Amino acid sequence: MEKAVIALKVKSDKSGIRTAVYQACQLAMQAWKSNIEVIDCIVTFGGSKDILREVKVIDAKARFDTLLIYSPSQICKDKIEFLEFENFMTECFKVQTKFLRSGT
Repeated sequence: MEKAVIALKVKSDKSGIRTAVYQACQLAMQAWKSNIEVIDCIVTFGGSKDILREVKVIDAKARFDTLLIYSPSQICKDKIEFLEFENFMTECFKVQTKFLRSGT
């Protein structure tokens, strides 16, 4: 079974936290429908660099195949940054990146 980690960028206000909860639920439901087991979750106030630091920590503890994010634009400023992030995940961690909503 494919194993995944959910990564979310959260705003610290009540509305931002509520949005993150909805996004996590949507990602978990989509993972379940796709027969993907979610083994951990990353919550950050930063962007892709913070997520990479957390991936490194999780990868040292447990092997996983996929990083699930809500949208590339949630964690990266532009398409180029997302492509670099995606390539780094693939090359360094052998982890693919999947997202629920497109757009960068």
